[in-house]
Amino acid sequence: LYAAQAYWQHPDRSSFDRWWPEFVASCEQRQGPDGEFTDREFGNVYATAIVTLTLQVPVGYLPLFQR
Repeated sequence: LYAAQAYWQHPDRSSFDRWWPEFVASCEQRQGPDGEFTDREFGNVYATAIVTLTLQVPVGYLPLFQR
């Protein structure tokens, strides 16, 4: 989540544009059949919340993520 915010807020979007497709692809691979993401240390609810927040960064619905 913090990497997405840093890449997104940086004036040069090239880093975000390189990082984003790889992140989305890794999310598609890690997502369970029920839509959940797993994390042994923090739990599935936390992992799913963080991934879904990160995936919405470029949409900019939350003021925190607006450029």
